[in-house]
Amino acid sequence: MTWTRAAIRRLALLGVLVALAVGLFVPTGGATAPDTVNQSANESANESVEMTAWVAPAAQFDSFDTSRDVHAAMENGTLTRTRTRSTRYLDGPVIADQDVLVLALESPGAVETVRHAREGNQTATGAFADLVTDSNGSEFTMVQTNPTASFHAKRMNRSGTAAADALRVVPDERNGTLYLFVATERAVFERESDPEMTADRGDVFNATLVLDDPGLGASTEWGVVERTLEFEEPVHGDRLVFGVNAPCHRLAGRTSVAPGTELAIRMVASAEYRPLETTAVVDPDGTFATTLDTSEPYPSNESVDVTVSGVQPDITEGVFGHDGGPVGLTSVWVDDQQSNGSAVVVERTTIGSGKGGFVALYPASVADDIATTKESRGCGLTQINRSLASEHILGVSEYLVPGEHEDVTIRLDAPLDENRTLVAVPHLDTNGNETFDFPVSDSDVRQSALVTTDRPATLNGSLVRNRASVTVDSHNETTTLEPTATATVTPNTSTATTESNTTTAPTTGTTTGDGPGFTPVVATLAVLAVALLCSRQRRQRR
Repeated sequence: MTWTRAAIRRLALLGVLVALAVGLFVPTGGATAPDTVNQSANESANESVEMTAWVAPAAQFDSFDTSRDVHAAMENGTLTRTRTRSTRYLDGPVIADQDVLVLALESPGAVETVRHAREGNQTATGAFADLVTDSNGSEFTMVQTNPTASFHAKRMNRSGTAAADALRVVPDERNGTLYLFVATERAVFERESDPEMTADRGDVFNATLVLDDPGLGASTEWGVVERTLEFEEPVHGDRLVFGVNAPCHRLAGRTSVAPGTELAIRMVASAEYRPLETTAVVDPDGTFATTLDTSEPYPSNESVDVTVSGVQPDITEGVFGHDGGPVGLTSVWVDDQQSNGSAVVVERTTIGSGKGGFVALYPASVADDIATTKESRGCGLTQINRSLASEHILGVSEYLVPGEHEDVTIRLDAPLDENRTLVAVPHLDTNGNETFDFPVSDSDVRQSALVTTDRPATLNGSLVRNRASVTVDSHNETTTLEPTATATVTPNTSTATTESNTTTAPTTGTTTGDGPGFTPVVATLAVLAVALLCSRQRRQRR
């Protein structure tokens, strides 16, 4: 059989068309359907599990038996996510020594495995303990990741921990989550030289769970910190200071122990006086606030020993002040004055806090609404409307060290254009960073009534304040602050324009490695090839 040149050309063109068709429908980059199926199968065989760390008060361990108990604790604030801390050995979740560590695994497969492992009346904890043995390929371990050079790493002794009733497993079938509760106060750890140890402050552990069936693994790091408590009110130097004529006093501060922990605070003087006692509950952010009933006060200059249940406070001594008021009383005085509208002068103020503070100016119209009193155990507990206060601050002084100050000038954020009645309110630098941190933007924190960070000073359930009439001197209007006029939004506008140009830039004509091998160039070649073939066929017919 002989081939003509025309036939050869037609076959060649047909070959080009076939090649182009293959290029149109075969994916590039090596991604084929069988690979995708294999990838999905691998994901099914090895379930991706997230393990998160939670914390509960030490006294709450025995209350967790069912998933209802878990959800109730979440709702009432006694089961919360752990706080995080960045240290030399850990950048992650930490709990206070003796608190309950809670590991949550979002894995329906793990829940189902524990359910199937239960025999008769066996508890979920017992079934889990049988599962995590080295013999069947499943395990639950906690290994120290920061041992010292002279010691081996601590490891949790599973059998010893179970015998000490320090491990509890609660499956939540409805939400597909398995909860592991570890009472760190009773959990047994060991190292080669010591078979019975505890998790101590400063230790960092890696918790790992492996279940051979259904084939899953999860791990997380967690650390142990010291149980600490720091008083922020009513602090003067290294003592708590109380007034003899006040029916109640506010106690506030922050602590490292788990939210929901009940703190029993006790003041004990000499044997002839009854102890003063109150209870505070730790809030989710680690702060606490309560009141101390002092309606039957101690005499002037009577010293008291301060104790808090389950934690060592930073201040262990208190004192009742003189008849004229508490030692280190925070006060403020501002006279009626003329001003050019850009600043107000506070005649004198005393900052009673050992960490210093500030003086802020508010409109008199909102001062009564900033602080309100709520009855608590027969004593008024001052609540601060942080949102309202933050929105109406007109100006704040520079940081003021503890003690007395005179002629404190406060520059206003915006000049006054008319006569106003203003209220000066001292704020205590409760976190000791010499920066005014009271205004906030987070809506949840703004609405908190019992805030402690740089809060306004209060006494006997009322805001410490003093008001004055400020008359704007019209002859000095030209001296008002003008730098505020230079604060334009031009940088933001240019930035937005740049970002817009970047996001709207046209994309290239090529496809990614995950798409089909089809480009405008290939399409053009295909059209030309078809046209050439048709043209030659028409010429041959003629």
